[in-house]
Amino acid sequence: MKTFMVAPYCTFLMVTALLFTGCKKNDQPHGPAHCQIYKVKFYQSFNRMDSAVFTYNKKGDPIRITRGLNSTGAPDALFWYDKRGRLTDYIGIYAGGDNYEFRHRYTYDYKDRIVIDTMHVFGFLSSYPGSISSVTTYKYDAQDRIIRMDRRMPDYPKAGYSYLYTYNQLGNIEKITTGGGYLSATPVYDDKINMNNLHPVWQFLSMDYSRNNPFGSTGRDEQTGYDQYGLPIDIDKGWGSEGEFVNIFYSRMMVEYQCR
Repeated sequence: MKTFMVAPYCTFLMVTALLFTGCKKNDQPHGPAHCQIYKVKFYQSFNRMDSAVFTYNKKGDPIRITRGLNSTGAPDALFWYDKRGRLTDYIGIYAGGDNYEFRHRYTYDYKDRIVIDTMHVFGFLSSYPGSISSVTTYKYDAQDRIIRMDRRMPDYPKAGYSYLYTYNQLGNIEKITTGGGYLSATPVYDDKINMNNLHPVWQFLSMDYSRNNPFGSTGRDEQTGYDQYGLPIDIDKGWGSEGEFVNIFYSRMMVEYQCR
């Protein structure tokens, strides 16, 4: 395997949009099928630096993200699958390996698309499952892209919310609106490969099926560097801004890929 190190350049995050098949492999239709995210180094608020290493199974599905600084708000991640290769659980696990910060459990429809996401918080794998924090449902278009999400909190019935996603002919999110019809976001995209397209799990968790990256959407300070495949390797959100990727919050993130 060849490992491509990050090189300094810079810019921003990702929002929502493109091809998804129920968190099973979709052959990465808009990204190099031979590349995987291997490691990220990132700066958080107050210039605190952390890192995370990504581990995959023989099928190429992510099974763990191990953080350099495992703590409250920044646990490691576990990914569990059923015999059909579908993601069943996404768990934010603490260093002890038993108690977790969150645990998402998924229900699928007849097309193997996630339609219900039940999130438990502050439980134990060996015993207490934790309380249910939220239940989210999803609707898809003909291309299996999420076009609506509805989230409710059992303990706070009036605190639920919804988002609707509209895609353009280029395969990117054109706008995001609330369930009440208010405009939430109109992302601006580059012309490079969205790193979420390297695996459908990243697409689903980032709510980002777009062909390209929504970089340059929040300010002039944002900059991005890319590798020879057109994948982002240095994402700098600029002063006062923050991005997120698989529960990793960053002001700047540098990415290493393993390509074969």
